[in-house]
Amino acid sequence: PPVRVDVVGAGAMASALLQAFVPLNTLNLPLLWASWPKDARAAAVAVALMLPMAYLSTVEPTEGVEFDAAAEQRALGSLVITSMPNRYVRATLAALNFAVGWRCAARSQGTAKQIGVDFLRILGAFVVGGSWLTTAYYGQ
Repeated sequence: PPVRVDVVGAGAMASALLQAFVPLNTLNLPLLWASWPKDARAAAVAVALMLPMAYLSTVEPTEGVEFDAAAEQRALGSLVITSMPNRYVRATLAALNFAVGWRCAARSQGTAKQIGVDFLRILGAFVVGGSWLTTAYYGQ
């Protein structure tokens, strides 16, 4: 039999995905600033990684899956509230921010003003990378 697609449900999912994707990409602004124009691939990867992050942040629980009260209590006790795939995406974003910051530092040269601007670019990439790493590690 042909597979039926719930167009209304798919539209709502796409809308929720878009509503999460756009604001999440504001977290890429320091990375974009530190990587542009010499490291455009890293910027593209960062933007692309926000698609699974947005999906993992908006996915609805599947019907028919049994509720596991013990698992919920373990999660509440450890304060881990994000799934492992979500944590992997966060860790990847952290590594990408650190790599971009490091590469920006390696190519920083010029006048004091240029080095000052590069310092801010590097600082932004490392601060956001640290935030991604912390939330990946603690699962929050």
